[in-house]
Amino acid sequence: MHVRRLGAVALLIGFVSVIFPLNRPATTEITGHVYRGLNDHFGPFDPVNGAVVSNDWDSTTTTTDAVGYFNLPLTKRIAGDEFVVVTVRSGDIVFRQPMVGAPHRQDVQIVLPATRRVQ
Repeated sequence: MHVRRLGAVALLIGFVSVIFPLNRPATTEITGHVYRGLNDHFGPFDPVNGAVVSNDWDSTTTTTDAVGYFNLPLTKRIAGDEFVVVTVRSGDIVFRQPMVGAPHRQDVQIVLPATRRVQ
C-alpha cells in the first residue's frame, strides 16, 4: 500500500513538472515602426531614428533603428482583455499608444502626433 502511494505521488509530480513548463506564459513582444508623417495615399513616411520606445507594463525599453523599426520584448504576458500603453519619445515629442493585449503584436505603425499630414 505504501509503495502504491509513493508511485502515485511520483507519477503526479512527474506529470505536474511536465505540464507547468508547457503552460508557462510566453513573453509578449511588440514590433513595429515609428514615423513622423502620414500620407493619405501612400501611408506613413519619414521613419524616426533613435526614438525611445517603452511601455507601462514593465520597465523594458528599446530604441528605433535607421528605418524606424523597434522590437520591444515585455517580461510579463498580456492577456487578451488587458492593454498596454506603448510610449514613444523623440526629442520633445512624447506619444502614448494604448494597445489591447495579444501574445505577439507585429508591425505596429506609430505616427507621431506633431507631424505633418500630406494629401
